[in-house]
Order: sequence, then structure tokens, then C-alpha cells
Amino acid sequence: MTPIAERIDPYEEWLEIPAIEQPADHYRLLGLKRFESDAKKVEAAADQRMSKVRSLQLGPHAELTQRILNELATAKNVLLDNDRRAAYDAVLRTAAPAVGQEAGAWPPGHPASRLPASRGEWNGGDTVGDYRILERASASTLGVTYKVQHRQTRRYYFLKTLPPKAAKKEEVRKRFQREMDILTRLNHPNLIVACDSGEHAGLPYLVLDYVLGADLSRLVREQGPLPIEQAIDYAVQTARGLAELHWHGVFHRNIKPHALLVDLRGNLRITNLLLAKIGEGALIDAGDEALTTQGESMGSIDYLPPEQATDSRHADERSDIYALGCTLCYLLTGQPPFAMKKSIDKLLAHQKSPPPKLRQLRPAIPAWLDDCCRRMLAKRPEDRYQRATDVIDALTNPPARRPWWKRLLGFVRLTKR
Repeated sequence: MTPIAERIDPYEEWLEIPAIEQPADHYRLLGLKRFESDAKKVEAAADQRMSKVRSLQLGPHAELTQRILNELATAKNVLLDNDRRAAYDAVLRTAAPAVGQEAGAWPPGHPASRLPASRGEWNGGDTVGDYRILERASASTLGVTYKVQHRQTRRYYFLKTLPPKAAKKEEVRKRFQREMDILTRLNHPNLIVACDSGEHAGLPYLVLDYVLGADLSRLVREQGPLPIEQAIDYAVQTARGLAELHWHGVFHRNIKPHALLVDLRGNLRITNLLLAKIGEGALIDAGDEALTTQGESMGSIDYLPPEQATDSRHADERSDIYALGCTLCYLLTGQPPFAMKKSIDKLLAHQKSPPPKLRQLRPAIPAWLDDCCRRMLAKRPEDRYQRATDVIDALTNPPARRPWWKRLLGFVRLTKR
């Protein structure tokens, strides 16, 4: 990892977006007021920004300038496309209560800011390594996340650590260390990126990019079932992040709408790797012992693969694909595939009930997409898509969308096998 203090801030230096206004959404990137819909204003603003950044392309930060140019081009394309802008604006409106009035600060009186701190937790103003604690962003029994500021660069980050009570449990501490190992070694646009780690006052901590947005659960709760193309896009982005994890031998084991965050650029990030499993032959060290005992079940019941319900050690890439299928069902219909009230009924349905026919719940869903989702939800892992890349191909290039001659060519190849 490049030391944070050695990085430049291209947004502030080149686009005049101060740290307090970062991360910047598409509108702020182009220097526009939020929800600006005048195409001429969008084009003019984008051209002006891109021209300035292009003038720096031959300097020492060529790679960085290209990244910023790509971000500006994406912002322009999204805001000039009415459908994409409408979907993006929905994310911004949903994220707004968490983003607050200035640069991602929680609004005054937000529940996350006034949760009582447990004994031994850090408080605003405390210093942890190179970071100053600003406020607590979220808390659970297995993790506390703070909004922090780097003391030298003054940039904002999230710092995640264990509650003091949880840190006393050896297995919880090992799980946190495993999450640290995964996030500090992987770098993918559909994963939360870690940029630093350490230990302070006996507690391990992990520094993450300051990513704001709305998780898919909240987005659907507030906006209703997503437009079909948007739901497909989020499922494809999730599959890309899973493909990266699986390639390194990491299985998430807790894919669900709550763990999928759409940031202020419209990019989806997979979060919450605390329950991840590192398989045999993985590119990341699994440690000296397995952290899942025989017969142990983990994961959220609404999105729980049948094989994972009885023993989480059986989970592999196909288990994540099942959970992604459950998630896609939620995005398209507003409910998980088996929406019973009792947990035991849900568990039995995952084991024995056939997947729902989505077109009966939402007739506008195309038949090919219904078929894809049902295959992802197959009871037996061997009947599902076998890899996340197979899911990406199925959702982005299904037979129903291919030209007739390509479908005929595929059929000829299949019959010759």
C-alpha cells in the first residue's frame, strides 16, 4: 500500500473540490448543482473539467489523470442519459440522510452519532495512529466504525475496529484479522478498499476508503423494486466483485442487499467480509485453523444457501451465487424469494421449495432473466452457475439478447458436441 501521506489529492488540486466535500458525486465532479438536468450545462461543465485535466496528462501523474478523466467521462455519460440519471438520482436521494449537509457528516441528532459509547471505545478527538477520531459512524456487537481524518493530509477515512468486549473473544479477533488480511491484499472497484491497518490500545483497526452511499436494502425500502436494467447492473457489479474474491480463494458467505453499497458515483461495493471463508489453495493465508466448526450455520436466513444452512464449511463460490440470486429477486420484486414470517419456514423453503417465478410477481421481467435467477437459486450447487463469471455472461449476454445468427451459431456448436 502506498503511504497515505505520499498521495496527492487530485480532486482538490485539479478540480478544486476540498476534502470536506469528498467523496464527490457526479454533479460535484463536474462542478454542477445536484440534480442539474440541462444537457447543455452538463456538456459544457464536463468539457471544461476534462480539458483542464488533459493538460496535466504528460506530467508525473499520467496514470492518475487518466483515472480522473475516466471518472469525468462516466459522470457526463450518466447525467446525459435520462434513465441512468433517474436511477442515479434515486441513489443520491436515498443516501442523503446519511450524507448530511456537509461532506458525509451525519446530520445533527442522527442516531449513529448519539449511540452511547461502550466502555473502552474511542471518542471524538482521540488519536489512533495517524488518524483523529471525528465521530462514530456505526456500531454493532462485532464492529465499530468511526469517521476519522488523517492528521497530515486531512483527508477523511473510515476506521473499523472491534468493540472491547468482542475483542476479548479469540475467534472474533481471528475473524477480524482475517477480514484485515483480505481487504489489505485485494484491490477491486467492486470491493471496499483498505489503505492502512494497525493496533491501538490493544485493539486491531482497519482503515478503509471513505465511501458513502446507500445499501441496496435501504434503496429498495425507500424507492421500491428497482428498474430492471438497474437491478441487472447491480447484480453484474456484485458478480464482478465476487469473481475477484473467488479467484483469490475467498468465499463471502453473507451476500445480501444490506452488504452491497452503492456509492456516490453509482459503483457497487461488496462490504462485510467478517464471515468470509478462505478455501484450500487460496492466494491468501487462511491461518492455522478453520474458524467454522462442523454443523455451524452462518449468514442471513432470507439469503441462505441450502448447503450453508447445515454446515458453513460446505460453502463455496456457488453458495455466493445462490445468495446473489436471492438478492436479485429482492431487487426486482421488493422481497426475498421465500418471504415467510417464521425463520424455520424460511429455512425449509430454501431446502425444499422451488424458486418463485418472478414474472408472476412482476410481469415486465423478461423470461430469460427469470430463468437466470431460477438457475442461481437451484437447490443443488452443481445445478447452478458454477462461477461468478458465468453469472456475468448470463446477465450481460443472454441468448435472448443476441442477434439471431449468433443464437443459431451457438445452437450449431452445441449440437456438434
